[in-house]
Amino acid sequence: MSEAARSAEELISLLQEYKQSLQDVMQFKWTSSDNTSDQETGERFADLSKVADEIQHMLKDGVVFTTLHTDLESGLRFFKKVVQKNRPDPVQPLGAGDSSPSRHLVRLSVEERRRLKRHGSAMDQFLSDNRNNKEQRFSKSFANIDQPDSHSACFPTHADMGCSTFPECCEPLLQEEGNGHFKYMLKPQSAGLYKCKLTGLMFKMETAGELEYHSVRWGDKLENLNYEPAGPLYNINCLHGSLVQIHFPHCEIISDGKLEHMSVAHITDNGLEVIAPKEITESHVVMDISHQSLFGLIWTFTDFVLGRNIKALVLLFLQKSSNPELHVLLLSKNAELEKVKKKKKRQGQFLIDRNPRCIINTQKYYNLCTGQPELEVTPNNPQRYVVDYENFFPVFTVLCSTEQKVKLILMEGTNQVWESTVNIGVDLWKTSRESEETIFFRKHNVTLQTRIGSLPPLLIYLQKEGVLNNIERNEINSKPTPIAKNQDLLTKVENKGKTAQKSFYHALKLSDPSLFQDLQET
Repeated sequence: MSEAARSAEELISLLQEYKQSLQDVMQFKWTSSDNTSDQETGERFADLSKVADEIQHMLKDGVVFTTLHTDLESGLRFFKKVVQKNRPDPVQPLGAGDSSPSRHLVRLSVEERRRLKRHGSAMDQFLSDNRNNKEQRFSKSFANIDQPDSHSACFPTHADMGCSTFPECCEPLLQEEGNGHFKYMLKPQSAGLYKCKLTGLMFKMETAGELEYHSVRWGDKLENLNYEPAGPLYNINCLHGSLVQIHFPHCEIISDGKLEHMSVAHITDNGLEVIAPKEITESHVVMDISHQSLFGLIWTFTDFVLGRNIKALVLLFLQKSSNPELHVLLLSKNAELEKVKKKKKRQGQFLIDRNPRCIINTQKYYNLCTGQPELEVTPNNPQRYVVDYENFFPVFTVLCSTEQKVKLILMEGTNQVWESTVNIGVDLWKTSRESEETIFFRKHNVTLQTRIGSLPPLLIYLQKEGVLNNIERNEINSKPTPIAKNQDLLTKVENKGKTAQKSFYHALKLSDPSLFQDLQET
């Protein structure tokens, strides 16, 4: 094993230990000196949990971190000390037997609160510095460690592709269009292979350019044909530059046999053209293109009916109410996750971050088991995988109580396919913490792109607060139109997270109170 791979493995292991210890700390209920609820401390620990999750996703994307070990080790020592100090029974794990987290009211000392604040600030700063660090590089060691089938893994290309060994993983700009619809936008700066982090699509460019793409409904486009959708249907347009090749993520398992049953559907006003791929790799279907329109992966219907083993995702969405519901989705690995999350969020459901990966068969039936008779699971009979790239209906729904810990097991007959545990109280608390400022930013993001009129004082305030630096401020001012300036600012603030969004909220309130008040009233 190379030194880089070993270092990556050590960092991933340390991060996992950090997250587990943080989870132990979050089982406590925090109180202040007057025995009232200490919401600030709880929020700080929850913020750290989100930072750790984002770092984990960046690691999966192949981002190289060289200064993270020290901060993680410092935080880990602090969390362990807090748990050891406050656990009533050092032998018994939290949440077992009579040691219910609801009975543990814990108060941090003044020094502990200061240390928590310092650690939180250090982790926030680290994350902020690395989000847009252009000196980060991607390596095969990082891309493949413990995540061989991740959406974010960057796979090597072949020499005849005429580009670098690894694709450049890029975060696309999301352009909201109302009614829940949105487009992805990428702007490759030179020739090469570029991977969209949110969809898994890869684009080979002969020149610099600008790409715009979004998914559309399959509808009846395959009606009366011997084909089934094998992925989302994308409308892909190259607005500038030369796009010569597209790599579509698939969910197949190559070791299961040949993949001649997979093709690419190219749909135009003249009808449907079935195109044989140039190549099928472990993760993608590669196709040369000469013109653009609608593209999507398809299976032959016969192979689908006979049954295929595929890489799949079990996604858990929590519906917040006095009687919370867990909605369990079963989707193929190449489903459009950003679209799923946005659709569910509009329905008041929030994704619970758990390992979703499993392998299923397209023609077998699956049961969801809990081992807890008091839980109501509907439907209570076996269900088969349904091709779903558009509606994202739950396969199972579990009715829970707010303080319940639920173990979920997906079974195919007597075989366990996937399992996870959800602490409803903790996850409800995590998802209910969106502040007024971040709600304002998310709700009015599209409107603000065209209505911010007084940009200079806004930029000055944000730079003073540390949200922007000189380079970022100059990048914004260099955009050719007011709308482009606003969009660039909003994108930077969104990417920097909720602390930056809170600063933006207060900056707008000070710099343009009329606009702020008008938006508050809508």
